[in-house]
Amino acid sequence: MSLNSTMTAAVLHGAKEIKIEPQPLPLLKPGMVLLRVRRAGICGSDLHYFEHGYCAAFVPTRPFILGHEFTAEVAAVADGVDSVKVGTRVTANPARSCGFCEYCKAGRPNLCRKIIMLAAPAPSRRRTVRSRNLLRCVRINATRCRRKWTMRWAR
Repeated sequence: MSLNSTMTAAVLHGAKEIKIEPQPLPLLKPGMVLLRVRRAGICGSDLHYFEHGYCAAFVPTRPFILGHEFTAEVAAVADGVDSVKVGTRVTANPARSCGFCEYCKAGRPNLCRKIIMLAAPAPSRRRTVRSRNLLRCVRINATRCRRKWTMRWAR
């Protein structure tokens, strides 16, 4: 599979202002995979960012890419990856916890107070959330998916 040097993303620039823009492909480091998103869901936080320009206490200070609930296929794998191969259908947990706090050590990373989300504005430039921050992909058994529940965007 041949890859372009860019990918397309829906970038939120402000309330009710989404632009479809090319983005550079990330460079894969050992242990990383590149995903080609096939379907993305719209969750409540996405709706708040689109409708109001903010969600709860987070007010984005720069444009960011929406869509952290998705299905994808593996487009490329770097050295050190043997759990998936190109073409494997996957999804990923969009939440990344710190791994060191009391909750994380107790096996409850969903309660981590330092959790960051894929495709959410980070509170500072030091913690920019990008696709390379995914911890693991989960394989999807396509025979368990019901096509009647999926929606396609008009082109």
